[in-house]
Amino acid sequence: MLSAIWQVFHVKLNMIFLTTECRAMPTISKSWISSTVVALMLFGCTSLVSESANESVNDFANEIAFVNISVVRPDENRVDQFQTVIVRNQKIAKVGAAKKIRVSSGATIIDGEGRYLTPGLVEMHAHVPKSNLGREYLEDVLFLWVANGITTIRNMNGEPAHIELRSQIERQEVLGPRMYTAGPPFQGKKIRTAAETGDMVATQAAAGYDFLKVHMGLPLAT
Repeated sequence: MLSAIWQVFHVKLNMIFLTTECRAMPTISKSWISSTVVALMLFGCTSLVSESANESVNDFANEIAFVNISVVRPDENRVDQFQTVIVRNQKIAKVGAAKKIRVSSGATIIDGEGRYLTPGLVEMHAHVPKSNLGREYLEDVLFLWVANGITTIRNMNGEPAHIELRSQIERQEVLGPRMYTAGPPFQGKKIRTAAETGDMVATQAAAGYDFLKVHMGLPLAT
């Protein structure tokens, strides 16, 4: 089920399914959370999850249809009601009026009546927990981002373990938002010369970090 959820939630799709019908979650194990609770967020906190949970991963990967759903369009400041959204092979294939969009007979159908589909949110100043805080805490934080509709994060203070974490998320081994990460920040109290700055840039680029985080206090020559 976790892999199936990822097909909807993470890879290239980046949209979240919202509802006004969510109710308080019971106290449950972390393993159950990892495989199911995100589906509650995506599928509206209703019995839709139980109806979809038995579908195979291939069914999810091939075609999913959100029908009779309200699509939030932030770029145009409007909500389009009674829409159908077709997701095929992990990409949004069609969006349009429900009465005009044909749904394939083998598609996984998710009833969106009374619910909303909106683009995923991006956290542009995230701080992913460091590895010394423990794996359980790290995965709890990643889950909280996902559960609140954040599909992408920009990690502002990274470490080598975050490079591997980024890969684990991409491989669907860990549930979390798509991650871009800086390395350790450039700080004036640690860097004194332009040569030191250049060495640190080269080191972080070779390590595979996505961008540089620069603090105040660096020498002007850098």
